[in-house]
Amino acid sequence: MRTTGKPAVLIAGITNDVCTVFPTLTLLDDGYRVAVVPDAGGSITVAGDDAAVRRMERAGADITSTNQVLAELAVDQSAPTGAAVLPSILSLLPAQTAAS
Repeated sequence: MRTTGKPAVLIAGITNDVCTVFPTLTLLDDGYRVAVVPDAGGSITVAGDDAAVRRMERAGADITSTNQVLAELAVDQSAPTGAAVLPSILSLLPAQTAAS
């Protein structure tokens, strides 16, 4: 990581309470800015997931979401690269139902 010169890391894992939490804490201790995408993974239990996310946030990680990351990477959704990301963002939105 040090050889890249990048000060920030975006991280997600299969399980937040194991695969994400420990690398996040280590990277924070090493002085990196860390953004965690917890909805890109999960944990065996809701309680374990919640505890991991709270622990990472308390340690200084920014908590974000898949949609937020995609929107930030798109930068300008009117540009070709941004427009290419838009279908992925829309596919993650829950279906809207009309109020009866």
